[in-house]
Amino acid sequence: MMACVPLAMHADYIEAGFYRVHCKLSSRYVSVVGEEYSASQSSDAFWKCIRMRSGYAGYRSYDTNDSVHITDPATIIYIPNIGSSCKLYAQGTSTYSITGMTFKIAASSTVYQGRKTYLASIMVLFARCYLQDYCGFDIGKEETDNGRWFLEPLTADSINDYYFAADPLSTPDADGYYWATLCCDYNFEIPEGSGVIDAYKVTADNIKVADDGSYYLDTENLTSCVSGTTMNSSGVPVLIKCKYPYPSWNKLVPTGDVGNKTSFPLENGILKGNYFGSFLNNSNTGSWKEYTTYVSNNATKMDANYRTLGIDANGKLAFVTDTITYMPQNKAVLDVSSITNTPAEVLIGKPMSYTYTTLADALAGKEDSLYHISDNLIVVVATDADNSLWCTDGQDHWVKVAAGDYYASIKEFGSLAGKSIHGTMSDLTTNPVLTLTEAPTESTETPTEPTLVEYNLATNIAAVQADEVAYFQGYYFVENGTPKLRGYSGTNPNHRGQSLVLDLSKYVSDANLTPGSFYSIKSILQLNEAWETSDSAPRRVSKDDGDSYFTNYTAYAIEVPNPITTGVDEAAIERQPVAVTYVNALGQASTTPWTGINIVVTRYSDGSMQSTKSVKF
Repeated sequence: MMACVPLAMHADYIEAGFYRVHCKLSSRYVSVVGEEYSASQSSDAFWKCIRMRSGYAGYRSYDTNDSVHITDPATIIYIPNIGSSCKLYAQGTSTYSITGMTFKIAASSTVYQGRKTYLASIMVLFARCYLQDYCGFDIGKEETDNGRWFLEPLTADSINDYYFAADPLSTPDADGYYWATLCCDYNFEIPEGSGVIDAYKVTADNIKVADDGSYYLDTENLTSCVSGTTMNSSGVPVLIKCKYPYPSWNKLVPTGDVGNKTSFPLENGILKGNYFGSFLNNSNTGSWKEYTTYVSNNATKMDANYRTLGIDANGKLAFVTDTITYMPQNKAVLDVSSITNTPAEVLIGKPMSYTYTTLADALAGKEDSLYHISDNLIVVVATDADNSLWCTDGQDHWVKVAAGDYYASIKEFGSLAGKSIHGTMSDLTTNPVLTLTEAPTESTETPTEPTLVEYNLATNIAAVQADEVAYFQGYYFVENGTPKLRGYSGTNPNHRGQSLVLDLSKYVSDANLTPGSFYSIKSILQLNEAWETSDSAPRRVSKDDGDSYFTNYTAYAIEVPNPITTGVDEAAIERQPVAVTYVNALGQASTTPWTGINIVVTRYSDGSMQSTKSVKF
């Protein structure tokens, strides 16, 4: 099976240009990772300079076919001609520079699925040996499928089938853009429709200090390395800005002449890079599974001042301190040796400017403003349905936290203890919502547990507040399919207090409440609507704030309801007679009793009916 290759496409040598070299049998790609070579016919002849890359390993995402060779610059090989005396170029070097020999490249007699295959051979000790992929890249005397190769052109015309792609990190910056680094020996054309926006040089002047003391890369004032649609990346490391996180959406076409390396590391301002590094490759033991780590003789050791593009402890995109030994192959690092205090990390883009405050002050602040809430909060309710949390500072201040991707790590009760949260505040006049803009960070504040109050829905409704957690006592019933909790006064079941909508779905399952039974239910109140006058308000919890302004709420249960025994006939409270009909012996009906024998048909509020016999004298 061919690696990511539709049957209809062709992989033939066209003319001098950039190609990938793809083994027919193994479906792996030649990747130039060093310059060491030993002139022998054993299987270790090329294993220190060539790494075979799988066309299927390293998929980037669930909805693309990106595989590892797509983003590997070392798989791009410049082939100026085919024939008896060929020199191939890649990674700032050539086959001739590595081996001291020229190659013979010729079309094979084997055509596979409409695609030509090619043979590449060299003379070793007066014997013609064919380049092959057996247990790694090596040579052999026999012409086999291990040594038959597809040549896949990397041109604008073939971009739907064969292409190189920028490989950004999957975490965007604050503006929603994705970033990658690249260091290779050729330029690129940015084709129409590509997600690649620009490529940049970085200088020390581009590194700024934010108000909170953090260092950041001023992405608004970088020097572009793009002229028209050409990315001038030959021989210089660059920082690439992309619209999308998926490589297949960030296509590039190699173009121009290959560059010739001089010495490593290469520099572009304070960006540094190398074509070579350390890598895993097949050993010469004859096993596909055994790999050995090798270090190219041109690899650059990491310096204490080098920072690699990554994700910091707060989940932000940044150049961060890395523990790797060698500079990563075909990537760029940021050299911070010229930056004051040699920062441990440099954020990509200016960090958001937060107002540092308490929850109480944030709730009294401005709509759609960014806040750093310094007093950590207690998570009282976690809602998996929308990844949100109901939180309190323990001092009667409440906020709904829209946690998004951070939800799973902070949803448990008390998990924000010792944390500060950052986000945008909205809906301040109704149910305040703080939408997180980054992961919670450490805080020195100590949270206070909220005080829980018990309310009987008939006697102290006026004290109820929105977003309050409390125990609400009342009778459970269902009205028009809507569960509710109703209060009562005294022992008269017809003397009912107000009621509230009861939502058991989010936090309690299989509560098995019995209609007409009295419960104490721990709930959090959420504001639903408001009315100008009490006459227009439904019979739910309402409160007059002094300006004839009435509100109603839904109570979201956060614990299994607790049944309470009362001295009231609970069944009678829910099942009330609504109509009585008297039927005489002739079958005539009346709302008043007939003289003589009556069949009394009573219809109740729950829709049930009961028949009894009575006699009127």
